Amino acid sequence: MRVSFGDDYMKKKKIFFCNSYYHILISIIKILTDNKRNINYIVLSDDNCIIDFSSITKKIKNNKIVEDVYCIKYPKYLTKCNQSFLGLVKKNIFCIFFKPRFLNLNDYDEIYIYNDTSIIGRYINRINKKYILLEDGTDCYKKNHNYIIENNKAKHFFKKMLGINELGSSNNIEYIEVNDKANLEISNKKIVESSKKDMFEKLSDSDIKILQNVFLDDINISVLNNKCLIITQPLSEDGFLETENDKIEQYKKILLKLNLKECDVVFKTHPRESTNYSFYFKNSYVMKEKFPIEILNFFPSLKFKYIITISSTAIDLLNNCDKKIILGWEWLNEK
Repeated sequence: MRVSFGDDYMKKKKIFFCNSYYHILISIIKILTDNKRNINYIVLSDDNCIIDFSSITKKIKNNKIVEDVYCIKYPKYLTKCNQSFLGLVKKNIFCIFFKPRFLNLNDYDEIYIYNDTSIIGRYINRINKKYILLEDGTDCYKKNHNYIIENNKAKHFFKKMLGINELGSSNNIEYIEVNDKANLEISNKKIVESSKKDMFEKLSDSDIKILQNVFLDDINISVLNNKCLIITQPLSEDGFLETENDKIEQYKKILLKLNLKECDVVFKTHPRESTNYSFYFKNSYVMKEKFPIEILNFFPSLKFKYIITISSTAIDLLNNCDKKIILGWEWLNEK
């Protein structure tokens, strides 16, 4: 006698750990384009206070994308930690004792994570769960992103002794999924190439509508048309420049070099920035909404004259422009 367990018997339970809007976008796309329609869960955690938990959770649930959404909220004293020695000590101590009470990772067939040096990433490694590592940002493991591998061999050794794995180096990784295999900084041999461009092209019209509902349900696209989009970076926040004024001067230098007027410019700020660009660029348009910039691809009527950035990986996937201008880190040293 043949016993049928139904379709659900063959489905996998997958869980995606996200701590940025880009992570949420890629997770949702992977879920929407999964032909098997497995049972999916999303966990939102936030090391840097950039995700609006209540808003994005409601939108994901309303669009019936996953079985459930969980949120991990860290103490404020931790999320406000900077990269100082004391801040890193606080974070490392918290990582040792951190344990999400509501999650039993043995319940899931596949675990996806974008940053395995994050708090939740360290926890997963500490309990020796196998996981799939996805890119923290498109092509972020390329040679020009030297934060991936610690250059200081002594620090690298002590991190290993303390059980702290650098990004992509853990033995618990089943494989690392990247947009493009060429010129990677990481040496892990378990690399799988999965083009983001191909991933986006698999989306149906109904999938795109869901993404628009989740990320940009209330934005006026018409005010952006035929402008020049500048994707900003947290240059002063991350220590690439000393002060916020230094950062503003860099963007004024870009406008001057390209002969742009402020009224022709749209700023898309990085979620970790606190800079009020409207104060410094009076006639520009500043997108204050928090969303993954790649979502702008899904508005076919939208067209920018330029898309400009100082070394942001997000620009690679944007198509709706006449010209892309990528200014490398060396731009910061030009007079």
